[in-house]
Amino acid sequence: ALTGIRNYFSGELLQSGVPGLQRIYGYMGGSGLAANPHDLALMLNLIIPIAPALALDSRRFGAKAVAALTAIVSIAAVVLTFSRAGFLTLATTGVMLFVVLIRRRAPGAAGLLLLIALAAPVLMPAGYTDRLSTITNIESDRTGSAQGRWQDFIVAAEVVISNPLIGVGIGNDMIALNEQRGQETWRSVHNAYLQYAVDLGLPGLFLFVWLHVLCFRTARAVERRAAKEPALQRLAYLAAGIQISLAAFFVAAMFHPI
Repeated sequence: ALTGIRNYFSGELLQSGVPGLQRIYGYMGGSGLAANPHDLALMLNLIIPIAPALALDSRRFGAKAVAALTAIVSIAAVVLTFSRAGFLTLATTGVMLFVVLIRRRAPGAAGLLLLIALAAPVLMPAGYTDRLSTITNIESDRTGSAQGRWQDFIVAAEVVISNPLIGVGIGNDMIALNEQRGQETWRSVHNAYLQYAVDLGLPGLFLFVWLHVLCFRTARAVERRAAKEPALQRLAYLAAGIQISLAAFFVAAMFHPI
């Protein structure tokens, strides 16, 4: 997160080709799990729900402060990536975290979260609102990425309709999309669910979603059990954080190639 923020203010930016649109380099330059700004936003969004859980779980002020600061810095870095998927995932995290804090009877933390959300519009970087407006108004995206991704969704859906039961084979999604487009772009569809459906058909998609739901239900069961056991009370916060992280991935997977 600190690397992303540093890159933004030091001018380590990707060339978007559009005046006024700045995209930061992620972590570890041109390689690694979070080098791309979209991937950086995804990784931070999966970490953010865990940080408040650790803050609530810890009994030491120093540990609480570190966890809370980690969450705040990560949120700032997600915004500075200018990732639309990152924003939607972050918004989902915020809503779910607020609900969990109310459920866990932590009004102070819930109030702080609400205060941050209300102050957020004033702190947004220049051009961020225009970037977010392309989520609902695809044609207004001057980079052409929103239009291209929407077209890829349509192409991937057509491939799935043609191969609904067994798909085109594991790892063959880009080849199948090239054939459907009629040109070699070697680009995956920015939707993990469609990736699974293209490769493995609808049964493969169902298995992936089922696995995700089972993970969420397990974390929920752990939270409920821990809440009833005095010796496991602190574990309930971590289980709730993992639930939010899984829900964040459920949303993020709609806009990311995994």
